[in-house]
Amino acid sequence: MKSLATLTLISTLGATTAFAGGCPEGQEGAMVNPPVTESSDGIDVTIYQVMDLSNQTIAAEGWNMRARTIAFPPRSVVKLHSHNDRPEIAVMKHGTVTVYESNCKVPYDMIEGEVFQSGRGDSHWVTNDSDETAVMYVVDLLTSSEF
Repeated sequence: MKSLATLTLISTLGATTAFAGGCPEGQEGAMVNPPVTESSDGIDVTIYQVMDLSNQTIAAEGWNMRARTIAFPPRSVVKLHSHNDRPEIAVMKHGTVTVYESNCKVPYDMIEGEVFQSGRGDSHWVTNDSDETAVMYVVDLLTSSEF
């Protein structure tokens, strides 16, 4: 059943992805907003599938690929966190979140259909300032020790 969920996730990503999001052009640089260091309650993370990459063609011993959704309830916050050792690609499925990146001077909204990536040297925090739940699909790479 989990394989079916992953297949559904991947086909849905391909069907709904419209364009890329990220730091607005010309706004690259150090973040000016003070970082949020506390997450709010109610963030719902559902893991659909985890793949051990040690027995795949790339033979990445100790690494996994994970597919999940993150649901951000209204007025929620995910604290500042690093993706230095955990690269990710995210697709906004429903709603809007505001992203505050360490390497972007201004926050920006990630809306339905937009794709976001984060990796080495990247840190960010996310807020849902709306009155509706926002849902994001995320695929990331992480070490076995992060489980």
